[in-house]
Amino acid sequence: MVLDSASIPKDFLGRALEVLEDHLDVIESTRTKTSGAKHTARLGIITVECMTTTKSIVHYERQLSIAKEIKDAALEAEALYGLGYNPGRLCDYDKAMEYLEQGLVPLSDTGDIPGQGRAYSYMGDVLLAQDGREQEAIEMLQKANGILEPRNDPEAMSLVLCKLGEAYMRIEAWDNAIIALEKGISISASMEFEVIRNQLQSELHQVLGRTYLEQY
Repeated sequence: MVLDSASIPKDFLGRALEVLEDHLDVIESTRTKTSGAKHTARLGIITVECMTTTKSIVHYERQLSIAKEIKDAALEAEALYGLGYNPGRLCDYDKAMEYLEQGLVPLSDTGDIPGQGRAYSYMGDVLLAQDGREQEAIEMLQKANGILEPRNDPEAMSLVLCKLGEAYMRIEAWDNAIIALEKGISISASMEFEVIRNQLQSELHQVLGRTYLEQY
């Protein structure tokens, strides 16, 4: 599930969160457990966008419990990703990696290859957030790159290449950083949604600019 939060005002997200929370019990009592799990997934995403990470963790934990009960691997992986990113923002990096590694299991079970690529990308992001772990992050992001490149997913690829360029820049591998970032800019140009395309290209150009400044 992708939420283009960049184009949605925060007050609208807050209102959406209130409506979804008000109707959660009704949905879970009148529909299938799968519907309830999907509903909590939306709550998890929106609460993250509203920066209420503690509440988001509660929703993702609820989703994880239901997903395991109904044996829905895709929903289970989605919940584990959400839980992985929340502790990451709270600087509990070990817990973040634990959740993300667990999320690889249901993805392997369902044969979701692109999902596995995104999982490695998230893990690289968590490693990159920690000083001194840039080389580990590069290895993880290269693994993500190898999986995603044949899949023709410009958004996921652009994100990976942006993070990869950042990692290379930090270890002063200037040429590698420039190659990754310029490739990311080129790939992002083919994205359909203008708002996301512009946001990614802005991030890629910023890192590329910093790379040139720090190099000289």
